[in-house]
Amino acid sequence: PRKILFLDDVPKGPSGKIQRRALTDYLTDMLNAPTVIASDPIHNFLLDVFQKVLKLNQLGIEDNFFVVGGDSLQATQIANRIQEIFPCTMDAVTIFEHPTVRDLTQHLTTKMGSQNISRYLESLSHD
Repeated sequence: PRKILFLDDVPKGPSGKIQRRALTDYLTDMLNAPTVIASDPIHNFLLDVFQKVLKLNQLGIEDNFFVVGGDSLQATQIANRIQEIFPCTMDAVTIFEHPTVRDLTQHLTTKMGSQNISRYLESLSHD
């Protein structure tokens, strides 16, 4: 499955039966929530890495790596790519702990500082 949703309650009729049409409408709204797009260079870089590894055309910064189909081998590929660019220790466990682009950005920023990240990303654009 691409997504698993946990619900506190489902729509039911007066007899207690599940109202399938109301449930379908509710789930459709939840599954089609707007994608949060990248707002800065580190988001763009990480989104690009995630999309290439996952072979996805569209991904938002709050989409969970594992919910959209990622696995431990792909997490290792992402960690290795990040280590190629940034002088930091990165492994698959870090991706498990920070599975969204937003979370991973915050982790890297805390670890390295935003100015250092910007410097390394600028060096990429000159290659």
